[in-house]
Amino acid sequence: MEMKKILIIFLLVIFTTLPGMECRLSAQTTPTLTGFIPVVPASAVAISGNYAFLANNTNGLFIYSISNKAAPVLISHTNNARPATLDAAHDVAVAGNFAFLANGTDGMRIYNISNPTNPINVGHTITNYGGAANGIAVSGNYAYLANDSDGLRIFDVSNPTNPISVGHIFDGQANGLAMKVAVSGNFAYVAKSKDGLFVYNIANPANPVGISNHKVGPGAFGAAVSGNHVCTANVTGGLCTYDISNPTNLTFLSCTATNTTAYAYSVAMAGNNVYLGDTLGGLRVYDISNPSNPVIVGTYSNGGSAAAYGIAVSDNYAYAACWTSGTYIYSLDLKLTTMSTATNTFVFTWPTNSASVVLQQSGNLASPAWVNVTNIPVLIGPQKRVILPKPTTNVFYRLKL
Repeated sequence: MEMKKILIIFLLVIFTTLPGMECRLSAQTTPTLTGFIPVVPASAVAISGNYAFLANNTNGLFIYSISNKAAPVLISHTNNARPATLDAAHDVAVAGNFAFLANGTDGMRIYNISNPTNPINVGHTITNYGGAANGIAVSGNYAYLANDSDGLRIFDVSNPTNPISVGHIFDGQANGLAMKVAVSGNFAYVAKSKDGLFVYNIANPANPVGISNHKVGPGAFGAAVSGNHVCTANVTGGLCTYDISNPTNLTFLSCTATNTTAYAYSVAMAGNNVYLGDTLGGLRVYDISNPSNPVIVGTYSNGGSAAAYGIAVSDNYAYAACWTSGTYIYSLDLKLTTMSTATNTFVFTWPTNSASVVLQQSGNLASPAWVNVTNIPVLIGPQKRVILPKPTTNVFYRLKL
């Protein structure tokens, strides 16, 4: 492999902003297929440390070691559905030493994964209240179940061996089924298919309260939350974004359609990037620095052979659980972003996941004379940051190994 590979396309910084106006420029991200897990049908994937936890629609939970992303190793498998014909593992979440499986009409299964080579089923919801566990999220001592026609179920899992149903809400919408759920703080965001996105106040888990909802296009089938924004996978509507700075007033911002043959069913968020999975077996990466105008910055197609029903992002990798083909592992090129300030400077940031990456600049793309920026990067959380004065001419920047 050529170690001098350029990771990011060039950024042309055009200095046309008014004084004090902030602008952000996005670079392209190139997902690169790095590894593959052939277990099917793949419904969902969760990542914890060096392990991938796969929900398999007909055969329970698979655990893989992904220390070597190029060669994942199966280390364990378990299936405790009752009976096996009812098994439909739709989603998986990991919290601490436990994996939580949304297991269709079998309900919720809880596994002790302190030894990933030997997962032990320690908890189970005996009844599923007439629904089917489609999606699951865990926050603190509570598990939140998107329970199909039954709506949202909340379980106290402070004792994982004895999950207790403490809260429930079904708000009378007849057309939609609760498919996925995302939780942030005192609010749960439920993708209810044909009924759209619903927001619930869960400050009191025993009494969840519906506070806002919105439907656009075919409806919401996947949901992810980060900061003041929620994104949904909206079938032919593609990626939809919402402002939730005031959750009682859910504000629709945008939808970015895929195409007439690609249906979006899964979504994940990491920083300003959103990762969308669709039924053509593809991964789409969007920059939502301006959530009212998402910009597609990367794509990867698996040949249209499988639907990506589950997406997870961890460190510099994305994982797509594709129904009929398996789970794809993509490495994500580092992303360089820039922001102008009111003091005639520009702030450059990029992830810290490669110590050998350097910021370079050139006044001419056609010239081979790229030079390293000599300013020493400052570590700010998971980012490296360099502040440069505003140059008098246009300048190109890039990251390079």
